[in-house]
Amino acid sequence: MNQKLLDTLLQYWGYSDFRESQKSIVSSVLDGKDTFAMLPTGGGKSICFQVPAIVRDGVGLVISPLISLMEDQVHTLKTKGVRAECIHSGVSKQDQERILSNAAMNKFNLLYISPEKLDSIVFQQSLQHIPLSMIIVDEAHCISQWGHDFRPAYRKILTVREYFDKLQIVAFTATATKQVQEDIIFNLDLKNPSIFLSSLVRSNLKYQALAKEDRIGYILKYCLDHPGQSGIVYVRNRKATVKFARLLSEQGLAAKPYHAGLDAKIKSSTQSDWIGNKVQIVVATNAFGMGIDKPDVRFVLHYESPPSLEEYIQEAGRAGRDGQLAEALLLYSSGDIISKKDKIKTSFPDKSIVKAVYKALCEFFKVAPGHGPNSSFLFDLSTFVREKQLPIITTHNSLQLLVKAGYIHMSESYFKPSTVWIYPDSFRSFLNDSRHKHTELLSLMLRKYDGIYFDFTRIREKDLATTLGISVAEVKQGVMYLELNGILEYREENSNAFLTFVYKRPAHDSIIIPKAIFEDRKQIMYDQLMGVINYGATKACRQLYIDRHFGFENNTRCGICDNCTNAYDVDKVMLKEAIMASIRESSSRVIDLLKDMSIDEQEYIKKLLKLWESEKIISIKQGRVSLL
Repeated sequence: MNQKLLDTLLQYWGYSDFRESQKSIVSSVLDGKDTFAMLPTGGGKSICFQVPAIVRDGVGLVISPLISLMEDQVHTLKTKGVRAECIHSGVSKQDQERILSNAAMNKFNLLYISPEKLDSIVFQQSLQHIPLSMIIVDEAHCISQWGHDFRPAYRKILTVREYFDKLQIVAFTATATKQVQEDIIFNLDLKNPSIFLSSLVRSNLKYQALAKEDRIGYILKYCLDHPGQSGIVYVRNRKATVKFARLLSEQGLAAKPYHAGLDAKIKSSTQSDWIGNKVQIVVATNAFGMGIDKPDVRFVLHYESPPSLEEYIQEAGRAGRDGQLAEALLLYSSGDIISKKDKIKTSFPDKSIVKAVYKALCEFFKVAPGHGPNSSFLFDLSTFVREKQLPIITTHNSLQLLVKAGYIHMSESYFKPSTVWIYPDSFRSFLNDSRHKHTELLSLMLRKYDGIYFDFTRIREKDLATTLGISVAEVKQGVMYLELNGILEYREENSNAFLTFVYKRPAHDSIIIPKAIFEDRKQIMYDQLMGVINYGATKACRQLYIDRHFGFENNTRCGICDNCTNAYDVDKVMLKEAIMASIRESSSRVIDLLKDMSIDEQEYIKKLLKLWESEKIISIKQGRVSLL
């Protein structure tokens, strides 16, 4: 192993050596070889490209899919003393120019960018002036249409390589089926790549799946049964994060919501509080977790099935990074599965509908056949669907397909509704003071919008006006009054986004929606959903199922998943004696009696304790068990 690599690892990370799974990968990257590596979540893949980038001359260009992910990694690198920066849509033009100028002068080791930046020819040209040492593709599965988070912008990466002679490309992911692996290597045009694939088996991670109708009740009970343990509860929509966090908080648990729509300061505060163990549980969408290396996460619960097994493994893998026993539990129901299949169907409106939406767009903006290429217009979705009498969800999904087919381009957020965040420490005293105006409006918002004091929440001024019997203008004036009095923060609706026609409007609106983005992509999404559904239903060892899904021929049972532990009968006599011996020896916590037990054993112990308590053999107070 190169001594300079080891010195760098020790200097910035405090480790004297790499893990066995990392050594060959790091050597390949440092040797300048195109490299593809798949390491499980928590396997330390970032170090595999960060350390060589520091050692090598020049700037390592990292293509990363999430703004929060790159910001977390850059922040962590900076705290270690590594020279790193990032550029994304949230960085001002002035700061982007400063960063690119410094990168051209070789002042950074690593420059992180979002893939969409590569859509800009001006940005591509700016990269020509930077002494790039290599291109690093993080979360590389995004380049494959078979991946669970397909991002067409990743395919612009090869345009950067064209500006440099034999520029090295290295690609990393935590989850990729054999088909996705082949797609990554092909789409990135990796030259004679070194390929490193690590089994996804985690010997300390206990995978479980349960069909439950009352999933909310089960999660509440689970969290109460694991006091003080750090965990994540994953849900699939933003409203659910707020609802669950509130329910957990009402039970006395330190819980906060997290989703992509939260204010940046709130997200940062929640993340810091969780890492510092001021918050026990984060209830989150999939926006939370990437790039966050918290070692002592004891459980990851999924309220419902994610859209793919790949996504599930990444999220579940955030538990137990310290090597201690941790649990990954997936809850599902028959209704959940049906709704997810319906959602896929809804995401792909009939092609005739997509064509009708395109025609309506052209008529709305008065674009005649043969005209319109590169012409841009202010676009407000709500106005468009109202005037054209179109259903909003179907229209939204049709627009997404038109974007992917290349007929139109839309700015990242083409409709920003009004949002309000009521400060939790201010509104109560305001409501109790009869001298204040607009207390009725404030009270209505608190009743109508669940969790509005947790974060910015979408409001509809028209609905508020109808309920109160006043005009929309009066509602807006009232909200502004409350803002001036320090009760809330108001972000008024902003629909000033742009829609651009990429091509001239064809005669007879004869547009073509390619099979690759419609039929193929739809089938992929169904196949991915079935992968996670079958995982939940399997009676085989769950870790074996996961490994085989990703192409590893592993025949050794994990021994700790629910299917493995349920494969053996519980020795009830021996278990009963062991539990009683523990209670006799000293006052025991219920959680300690259940620790490291199988699901069947845990259920038996709980029933046993209830029986002994009813027979007045034991007493259970504040989670502790003692003999009477």
